[in-house]
Amino acid sequence: MSVFTHIATTGPEQPGACEMCGYGRTITYNWRIAGKEPESQVGGYRQSLEHFGATKNGELYTCNSCGGRWFVYERTACALPVHQLDLFERWSGADQVLTPKHLDIARKIGARPIDVYGNGKRSVDVPCEIEIAGGEVFPAAVVSFQKYPPYEPYKQPARLASEIVDLRPGKYTLPASVRIATAQSREISYGFAPTLIETNSGHPLVINGSPHFMFSTKYAAAKTRPSAKAFDRYKMPPAADDFEQETAYFVADWFDGVEDLRLTIPRQ
Repeated sequence: MSVFTHIATTGPEQPGACEMCGYGRTITYNWRIAGKEPESQVGGYRQSLEHFGATKNGELYTCNSCGGRWFVYERTACALPVHQLDLFERWSGADQVLTPKHLDIARKIGARPIDVYGNGKRSVDVPCEIEIAGGEVFPAAVVSFQKYPPYEPYKQPARLASEIVDLRPGKYTLPASVRIATAQSREISYGFAPTLIETNSGHPLVINGSPHFMFSTKYAAAKTRPSAKAFDRYKMPPAADDFEQETAYFVADWFDGVEDLRLTIPRQ
C-alpha cells in the first residue's frame, strides 16, 4: 500500500481536479509527512502551495496552479471547497460560541463518546434541535465543537454556531444511554456494527454504527433504551430508522474543557 493511501483521504474525482495540488480529488492529507517525503504524491502537493497568510487556528495556502485554497492546522492540510469559501471567511472572521444558556443545555444533552475504533476524537458533537433567525428549525442538528473549518463531506450542510437563536433537545435525538451503547458496538461484518435497543414497550430494534438520531414514524427516539438481550444476527429485528432526515451541522469553536461534554462510557 502506498504512503499516499495511509496519509490522505480522497473523494470523488471532480471535473478539473488539479494535478499539482490535488484540489478536487484530495480532501485532506498529513502535512508533516508530506514535508518529510517530497518525492511522494502528497509531497508534490505540498510543494505546489504558496503561503497566503495566517487565519483562525491555522494557516491558509493557495495552489500556484489552480488557485485552490488549503487550510493547514496541526498536522493536517484540508481542501476548502469553492462553494464554502464564504462560510470559511465567516468562520474565521468571528467567534463561533454558544451562549451560556445554550452551552448548559448542550452539556445536559451530552456529546457522543469516542467509539471503540477511535472515531470522534477531532470534534465534540452534540445532537439537538436548532432554530435560527427567521424561525427556520433544524430538528436533526449537531453542534460540532472543532478547531478546523467546516470542510468534511459528511458534515454537510454546514452552518455556524453564530446563527443559532435557540438550541433545545430534539425529538429525534437518541437518549444518552443508547448513544453510549452504540459507541461500544463492534463490527460483526463489514460496515455493520449493530446495537440492540428496545422501545418502552419492549419492542426490539437494531441500530447500526453510532448515530446521533433515530428517525422513526412509529417510535419515539427518547423512549428507547439499550436492550439487555444479546444481539442475534439470525433473528434480526427491524431497523430503528424507517425514513431519512438530513442532519445539519453547526460548527462551534473548540475551547478548554469542551471534551467534558462527552458522555462517559462506564468502565468494565
